[in-house]
Amino acid sequence: MANTYTWESLNGVCESPIICFAKASEATRKALSLMDRSNEAIPFIKKGFLLNPFPLHWYYSTLGRAYADSGQYDKAIKAL
Repeated sequence: MANTYTWESLNGVCESPIICFAKASEATRKALSLMDRSNEAIPFIKKGFLLNPFPLHWYYSTLGRAYADSGQYDKAIKAL
């Protein structure tokens, strides 16, 4: 999500660059607090897909890795 907010700010589609960078910082803080708790990170990763209508390839690998790390191997395969 942090990358989505940064992208929006840099491409002029954000309501305010300051607000988007604040949101990016908050998303990064949340992501770091969820390290080693992949099952809790999955909803945040999915929200990134909703915020960006054209998700980059690494969105899928991040989601797949979170699923794999949380033992949800069938979902990991589909995401990757």
